[in-house]
Amino acid sequence: MPYAKPQVLRRGHRRHRDAEDSHWKSVATIREDVGQAASFIAGSLKSRGARRAWSTAEVALDPAGPWWPKPRGDFFELDSESREWAMERLETTADRAAECLQDEAVDRDWGWLWSQPSFAAPGKMRPSITRPDLVGGLDRTRCDVLDLKITSQADLGPAVTEKQTKSFLSWATSLRALGFAPMNCWVLAVSATDERYQWTEFPTAAEDTV
Repeated sequence: MPYAKPQVLRRGHRRHRDAEDSHWKSVATIREDVGQAASFIAGSLKSRGARRAWSTAEVALDPAGPWWPKPRGDFFELDSESREWAMERLETTADRAAECLQDEAVDRDWGWLWSQPSFAAPGKMRPSITRPDLVGGLDRTRCDVLDLKITSQADLGPAVTEKQTKSFLSWATSLRALGFAPMNCWVLAVSATDERYQWTEFPTAAEDTV
């Protein structure tokens, strides 16, 4: 949520230009941003009017807006036990994923981070929309493409499938059309039940693999 519009980063910290002196200042770490967003989502889902039209949950939980609140709808289609299970793990799992992303942002020296950019492709009845979870900028044009998977399975491997290759190829092609140069593609799989995580690289970003 905090990176729905591309944000400037420095060593895993979101940066903001001060309106008075025009200097860039660190505002929050990726982990802090994600923690606040996860807390907001948890609160919105627990609110009394969460199922109503134009509720905070409906407006906030889908990047396409309140007219297509699928994540909110999917959550309330779960039985009460499953909803409780998800709520118990939402914030801790988000924090675990955010810690992995922050470490990667520092190691890769990302200069900017962009969440779920929308790419359109021709469809049968209407254009289809596809979104990578995150794009991390190495410089003005070079970038890394990331897909995030959360799983409750004991083995994190099944959360990463070869179907991802097609998705990464599509995202890399769309980014190139916008003038970017995708360099690396990764899936980050995070366990919802313990502290495990797994990075898997997909060799679909480099120009000679397309």
